[in-house]
Amino acid sequence: MFVATLSLLGFPYTSGFYSKDLLLELFYVSKSSYSFLGYFFGVFAAFLTSFYSFRLLYLVFFNKPKGFKQNYFLSHLEDKRISFVLIFLFFLTLFFGYFYLYYFKAFIIFSSDAAISFDIVLPFYIKCLPLFSLFFGWFLVHYFYYKDSLFFLNKFFFTLFMIF
Repeated sequence: MFVATLSLLGFPYTSGFYSKDLLLELFYVSKSSYSFLGYFFGVFAAFLTSFYSFRLLYLVFFNKPKGFKQNYFLSHLEDKRISFVLIFLFFLTLFFGYFYLYYFKAFIIFSSDAAISFDIVLPFYIKCLPLFSLFFGWFLVHYFYYKDSLFFLNKFFFTLFMIF
């Protein structure tokens, strides 16, 4: 679950990193008048994805169980084949994006007018902004949902989250 979450968030060296960051960078360098605004909306969407994904991990795996103890002792894996499938997906998540990165770039070049965009060197902050949004989402979830928050507005934000 943790590796799948990292891939969904576009963590470096997972399959999600090579697709999400490449698409955001292509959108940033496109010749549309709204490309800069669209890039930042995409980064904001990456932040929201980071927030709710890490919130899921914290609430499910790092929180105290809320069910009856008997239900946890009676739960088990029904079929051993599911373990092999999960291990196979684990390796695909970690290595698929790296091996097929160049095929993905070639597909984008031949299917759009973005061929010149691979020669453009982007500023450092543009390349790292999606990664910073990932860590900022984790930071907020860590202080709002794990242990007692260091922020004095914790109860206010908790009430706001419960309302929405």
